[in-house]
Amino acid sequence: LDSTSVVALWQRAYCQTMMNEFDTQSRNAKADATSASLKSARIMSDLGLAIQADKDNQYLYYNRGCTYMAERDYTHAIDDFTRAINIDHNLAEAYYNRGLARVQNGLKSEGIADLSKAGELGLYKAYSVIKKISKSI
Repeated sequence: LDSTSVVALWQRAYCQTMMNEFDTQSRNAKADATSASLKSARIMSDLGLAIQADKDNQYLYYNRGCTYMAERDYTHAIDDFTRAINIDHNLAEAYYNRGLARVQNGLKSEGIADLSKAGELGLYKAYSVIKKISKSI
C-alpha cells in the first residue's frame, strides 16, 4: 500500500535476511550462489531506500552493516556501524560488530577498543572475544 514505508522496507529486508539464513543451512551453497546474491541485493536495496527516507535511524545502518558483514565487505560494514554509533552512542551491538569487522579488516587494536566499549555497555560476550583476539596477537 505504501512503497515508501520505512518500516515495511526494513521488515521486508529483515524477513529476507532470515529466509537467506534458513536457505543457507538447508541448501547446496554452490548451486544457489546466484540466488543468494540476488536476495542479498534485495536486502541492500530495501535498506538503502529505508535509509534515504529516514537518515537518522541507527537500526537501519546497523542492519545494513550486518548485511555487509555477512558478505565479508568489512569496510562498508565499518562505515555503517560507525553511522549507527554516531546516532546512538549506546548501541552496544554496533560497537561489537564494528569491532569484529575491524579485526577482520586487520585493525586489531581499534577492534579491541570497540569490543571493550560493547562490553562496557553490557554486551559481556565481547570480553571473551577480546581474550581470543589477544591470544592471536
